[in-house]
Amino acid sequence: MKTEMFLTLTLALSALHDEARAAEAPNRKRFALVVGSNDTQDPQQTPLQFADDDAARVAELLTELGTDVELLTTLDTESQALFPQVVPRTRAPTRANLLAARDALSARIASVAAAGAETELILYYSGHGNVGPDGNEYLNLTGGRLSRDDLFGELLGGSKATYNHLVIDACRSEAFVLARGGDWQPDRGDLEYTRAVQRYLGERQIAQFPNTGVTLATSADQQTHEWARYRGGVFTHQLLSGLRGGADLNGDGAVEYSELGAFVAAANSGVRDPRARLRVVVLPPAADQRHPLVQDVAVAERRVLLFPAFDDGKYTLEDARGVRLADLHRAGGQPSYLRLPEGEVFVYRAGATPDAPEDETRIEPSARGLIDASTMAWAPTERRARGALDAAFRAGLFQVGYGPGYYAGYTDQTHMLATEHPEWKFEIWHNGKHVGTTTLDENVDPDGADDDDAPFWGARWGALAFGTQLGVGAPSQDPDADARTLSSGDTQPWMGQVRGFEMSWHSFQLSRDDPYPGSDFFFRSGYVRGETGLMATPGVREPNTLAYQSVPLFFGFNGYLFDEFPLRPFAGAALGLDVMHLRYGFDDALGRADRTDVSARFGFELHAGLELRMTNHFAVQAEFRQLWSDTRELSGLPDFNQDGLSATLAVQVALPFQDEPDRKPKRSLHFDIGVREDREDERPVAPPPAQPPVTPPTPAPASEPAPASETAPAPASEPAPPAPVTSDSAAAP
Repeated sequence: MKTEMFLTLTLALSALHDEARAAEAPNRKRFALVVGSNDTQDPQQTPLQFADDDAARVAELLTELGTDVELLTTLDTESQALFPQVVPRTRAPTRANLLAARDALSARIASVAAAGAETELILYYSGHGNVGPDGNEYLNLTGGRLSRDDLFGELLGGSKATYNHLVIDACRSEAFVLARGGDWQPDRGDLEYTRAVQRYLGERQIAQFPNTGVTLATSADQQTHEWARYRGGVFTHQLLSGLRGGADLNGDGAVEYSELGAFVAAANSGVRDPRARLRVVVLPPAADQRHPLVQDVAVAERRVLLFPAFDDGKYTLEDARGVRLADLHRAGGQPSYLRLPEGEVFVYRAGATPDAPEDETRIEPSARGLIDASTMAWAPTERRARGALDAAFRAGLFQVGYGPGYYAGYTDQTHMLATEHPEWKFEIWHNGKHVGTTTLDENVDPDGADDDDAPFWGARWGALAFGTQLGVGAPSQDPDADARTLSSGDTQPWMGQVRGFEMSWHSFQLSRDDPYPGSDFFFRSGYVRGETGLMATPGVREPNTLAYQSVPLFFGFNGYLFDEFPLRPFAGAALGLDVMHLRYGFDDALGRADRTDVSARFGFELHAGLELRMTNHFAVQAEFRQLWSDTRELSGLPDFNQDGLSATLAVQVALPFQDEPDRKPKRSLHFDIGVREDREDERPVAPPPAQPPVTPPTPAPASEPAPASETAPAPASEPAPPAPVTSDSAAAP
C-alpha cells in the first residue's frame, strides 16, 4: 500500500514536471550532411568496403534523433539489402551533389532560424583522405575531391547554423583540417599528439569558427581502419555507440564533447596491437565548450535499455538485420542507457574472461519505454572471431569500462571542460511517465562516501514529527454566554501557552541536484484542549463554563523556497476533520446538569514558517497556522470552533524508504522480453576505475593478419591499463 500511495502521488505530479521540463527545453533543430565514399583517387590506396555502411548507419541514428539529414553515398548491393529504407534518400557523393545538398540544407536552416529557433549542422564524412602531389590535402568523393578550401570556405564558411559539428573518420584527417606549412609535426606520442592537434586547431583554422566543434579519427600508419565484424569503421561504430547514449555520463540526454571523447578513449584503451591503433581528437566549440553534439531532453520517454548502477557488464546490441547498433562496457557506479530503434533487438553480454562465451537475450518489438537490463533472461551463445586483427580487436576494444572514474581521468589529462553535473540525472528518469524505474537506483555515492548524512539521492523518505501547539495572543476574559460562536482564541490554554501536542507523518523525495526536499506531503493528528468561563445572566439557565478537547485529522503539503539552504521558509495548506468534544457546565444552584456535544467538523488551514534542517535525518520546524472549521447549531448553547491563529514548534526525524547504499536495490518492474528461462546470478559491484594512467610504451608490431578462413581465438590475458587521451583501434583498410 505504501508503494501504491507513493506511485499515485508521483503520477499526480509527473504532468507538472513534464510541463516544466518542456518549458526549459531549448527550441533547437538539427540538420546533418552525411557523406560516405569508398572511392579513392590514389591508385596506391585500396578502396574501402564499409564507408557507405557508415554513412547509412549515421543517417539512421540521426534521423531517429529527429535530425533533418541529407545523405550522400552509393550503397553496394549488400548494403542496399541491409538499408532499404535509406536507398531512396541517397545521392552519389560527388562534388556537385555535395554543394546541392549544402544549398538545400542552408535554405531549410534559414527558414527554421527565421522562426526564432536555434539550429545545429552536423557535417560527417567517412572515407579516404590523402595529400596530393601539389601538397594540398583532400577527402575522396566519387569522381572528385573535397579540398580543405571547400570545407572551410563552402561548407563551414557558408553555414548559417548557430553551431556546427564536424566529424571526420578518415586517414590523414588531421592533415586535412590543419593549415599547410607552419610548425605541425605528426610524429608525436599519443598524449602529446592529442594536445598538439587540439592546440593547433584552436589557434589556426578552427579559430575562425568559434561555433564549430571538431572530432577527428585517424590511424598511426595513416590508414582508415574498418572491421568486418562491425561492418564499418571502428571509430564510426564507437561514435554511434556513444551517441546512442553510451557516452551520456549523467543521463541528461545530452552528449557533450568531453563525454564522447572519454567514451571513445575508454573503448580503445585496451588495444595493444599498433596496427589497430586509432588516434581520435575531440575539440568542442570555443564559444561553448559544454555544448552537446546531440541532445534529447525527453530521453527517458523513449524506447531505452536501462542499466542499473550496480551493473558493470559489457554489452552489444544488434537489430534483426544483423546490423551492429552499439557496444558499451560499463564501469558501474551509476546507471546508463542505450537508446533502441524500433523492431526486434538482440542483446549480447560478454563473459567474465575474453575467451568465455557470451550470453544473449532478445527484446521483442512490442517492448516499450524503459527496459531494465537486469531483469532480462540470458542464455549462452557462441560467436567466434577470425584472423589475428580480429583477435586483437576482441581483446582490446571496449575492454575498459566507461564511467565517472574514467571520465574524470580523461578530462584531467586532456584539460577539457568537464560536464557541469557528472552525477546521474535522476529527475529525468524517475519523475517522468515511467516512475516504476525508481527501483533501479542503488543510490551508490560516486565519491565512495559512507556517510550517515548522505542524501540517499533518488530515494523516497518518510519522517515522523512531534511538536506542541501554542496559543497566540491573550484569551478573552469571560466571553458572553449569549455569543453564538466561540473560538479557541477565547479559551485558556492547557498548560501555560501550550494548547496541546501533535504528531505528523511526512513523505518527500531527494535527488543530487536537490539535496533537501523541495516539497512534502503529510498527515497530522494530535490532541488539543482548553477551557473558559462564560458570563451567564444571573437567574438564567445559561452555561457558565466551557471546556473542549479536539483530535485533528488533517492531510496537507508543504512547499520550500530554497533547494539547498538549511534554513528555509516554507508554506502550505491542509484539509481534514476536527473530532471535537465540548462540555458545557452550569451553576449547580440552577439544578441543571452539564451538557456535552461530540462531533466531527470539517476544517481548512493555511500555514507558513521556517525549517532548520541540520541533516535529512533531523530538522526543527516553527510555523504559524490559521485554521477555519465548520460550525453547527446547538440549541440554547453557544457553538465552538477552532477558528484562529496558533503557533507550533516541532522536531522531525526522517529515514529513507530503501536499503542501505551498499546493498542491491529492490525491483518492482519486470518485462517479459527474454527468450530463455534460465538466468545467471548478478555479478558483484565493481568499483569505478581510478584515474587512468598515461599510455604505456607501444609493443612491437604483430605478425601479418591471417586469412579470414583461419581462426585465432582471443587472448585470455587481461588488457593493459587504459590510456584515456587517445583511441587505439583499427582493421584492415
